[in-house]
Amino acid sequence: MRAAIVESPGNLVVRDIPDPILEDAYQAKCEILFGATCTGTDLHIISNSLPWETPYPCVLGHESIGRVIEANTKARHYKTGDLVQIPAITHIPDIGSSWGGFAEFALITDFETMRSDGLDTAGANARVLPPGTDPAAATMLLTWCEGFAYIKSMGIERGTSCLLLGSGGNGLTFATAARARGAENIVMAGNPSRDAAARVAGVTTFVDYRSEELMELLKQACPDGYNFVVDVVGAGDLLNDSLDLIRDGATIGAYGLDDGFDSVLMPWNKPSFRWFSGDKDTAGAIDDVLGMMQDGSLDAGHWMDYRHPRPLEEIAQVYEELRERATPHPKAVIRVRG
Repeated sequence: MRAAIVESPGNLVVRDIPDPILEDAYQAKCEILFGATCTGTDLHIISNSLPWETPYPCVLGHESIGRVIEANTKARHYKTGDLVQIPAITHIPDIGSSWGGFAEFALITDFETMRSDGLDTAGANARVLPPGTDPAAATMLLTWCEGFAYIKSMGIERGTSCLLLGSGGNGLTFATAARARGAENIVMAGNPSRDAAARVAGVTTFVDYRSEELMELLKQACPDGYNFVVDVVGAGDLLNDSLDLIRDGATIGAYGLDDGFDSVLMPWNKPSFRWFSGDKDTAGAIDDVLGMMQDGSLDAGHWMDYRHPRPLEEIAQVYEELRERATPHPKAVIRVRG
């Protein structure tokens, strides 16, 4: 099968690797139809800048949608033809997996049936998507579920103010989730190319993160201080500077990985705040997200041009375009098969 492989740092190629073998009775085999790029995590994998070791060579991709083509004897939760989120490859000789969503075939495990059979497993079941779901648009589900679960668990609610540091796909999702939760003032510091998309997502004030007057502009946008601050990209220095903008008792969280685990908060002489650990129920958010997707409240087109997916063979070029912000969207969708 064809797969997008990060052979070594900076070297992303598409080549043939062995198909995954359906050996576990609780697994099903899928063909991967589409996968979405995750500019943050994927670019860190490609450049070897994650705060943990990447198993090169590895198959890239963790936002894929597949179709079940064969269910093993105990995978009773799945049937042939089901659209599912999120298959992954496992146990390919000499090939690691950074989840492995950009491969033509992958496996999913029926953890629900395993639990009903009395087996001890903490795995999350792959979700069978409703009939009629657009599989290209559905590649946004992981980003949406992560963002909505994070914002809900953080405690953002009606009448609050929040500052989002970052304007990529996750930043836009956090803004949409904060608006859905009733946040009154949603301020974003990001790249000006994302200004229009951010306002569609619900941002009330957008500020260019490169502005020499950044902190003053952010303060003017919320003079009474922010209830919540989310460092979407993991830029530790910017988060530290933002501590001057919060109100006493605010909640602070860091979602991104740009500075890895090296950033250090300097809270001296700042208002008191609560640190949000990031614990969230991503799987529990999918019903709400699917409902919003089906009623049009969530449109994948604000994040990526899912109606014109790029072929797998162009994936290295796609990531370079995303790195250089040479695209109007923060994400892209890749056609893996079909």
